[in-house]
Amino acid sequence: MDKPFSKPIFDLLERGNDDWCLDTEVLSVVFENYGKMEHDEQIEIAIAIVEIVLRNGLMEAGSYDGKKGFSSWNISIEDSIRKIRNGWNKPEYYSSMGDLFWLDITPAGIEEYKKLKIRFSNENIN
Repeated sequence: MDKPFSKPIFDLLERGNDDWCLDTEVLSVVFENYGKMEHDEQIEIAIAIVEIVLRNGLMEAGSYDGKKGFSSWNISIEDSIRKIRNGWNKPEYYSSMGDLFWLDITPAGIEEYKKLKIRFSNENIN
């Protein structure tokens, strides 16, 4: 796990442990952890975080359908990142929350979330 991103990854996994995460939740996690910044910088950090959770098998990317729920894209991580990057760079993205991608936590993500929860709980006690 990439240490500089462990807190935002924990925050994203925490959200994913509760429900599927839509694209704008990733941007919210970036804002909550790093504050206000330029759009391009926020997108790059968000993509880095998404790439970490995908490459480590902690979450999977897909789409949401109101009838079927979450549906995995079943494409490579590289193609998922490319699809996300291209979507976030389109001006019309900001009028379609949740249309770009959703994330679903995996069993490995749940385990990592539990470990990070203990770690961050212990750090807050000390």
